[in-house]
Amino acid sequence: MSLIRASLALFAMALVLTVALASCGGFGSSGLSTNGLPNITAQNSFRMVGIAGTPFSGIVSDFTSSWVVQGTVPLTIAIVNGQPPFRMIATKLSADNNLLSMEVLRAQKPGMLSSTSQPFGITSAQTGGTLLAIAPQAEPDVRFYIRAPQFVLMSGLIEDNSHSIAVEQRTPTLFLFEAPTGTIDGMFNEPTVTAGTMAIDLYYTLPPSGTVVCREFSTNNVLTIKFPGCTTTPLSTNQTTANQTTANQIDALAGNLLPLHPPD
Repeated sequence: MSLIRASLALFAMALVLTVALASCGGFGSSGLSTNGLPNITAQNSFRMVGIAGTPFSGIVSDFTSSWVVQGTVPLTIAIVNGQPPFRMIATKLSADNNLLSMEVLRAQKPGMLSSTSQPFGITSAQTGGTLLAIAPQAEPDVRFYIRAPQFVLMSGLIEDNSHSIAVEQRTPTLFLFEAPTGTIDGMFNEPTVTAGTMAIDLYYTLPPSGTVVCREFSTNNVLTIKFPGCTTTPLSTNQTTANQTTANQIDALAGNLLPLHPPD
């Protein structure tokens, strides 16, 4: 019963956030653009909830690109500039009976809720139609991983030379930026002054060059990161190799081998 109550409480929290997004324009408000580019439509997101700390790995795909991800509950994964339909398949990485649930949010409307409590259980969901096959790996693979000591609301803007995307989510969130061009900017604000320092990792992968990571910390609850222009650190070979086993497990499920570059 405690697992059911926990799941219902987290689902209710997701519904409250959905109402908040609707009241402030969801993931898009053209008034936030800083470069004169038009804003694009609201984004799709998958929210992983359940028993806090439950580890999982998964594959996220839309019509044109896919990403392999890894994390722990709670975590929101949002696709920026995505092309429907959208699908996520997640595998629990623990042998216990902890609850792992996947909620789908499209624009301001909650969608599917898929759950598993089985050891190494699998959960999946899709929205925007039926995705018949996992798309090729995103190139470049660009990710913003944002976190804070507390579960707080943050807002911001993600831009490249062609797009301007207003975002609003609860931390921690992993934004997957599809098909960015040129310079990439991320500007984020966390208004809760007691929430502590907000941190962001920007992952940029473009074969055959490999992956570089930029890390920035908030100053006065405001955080900005730019690529190129930030201090980059190559992702270590050991980290890539260690995570490849998980990628192989996902490959057996999704039929598509992708390198895994999770936030640490």
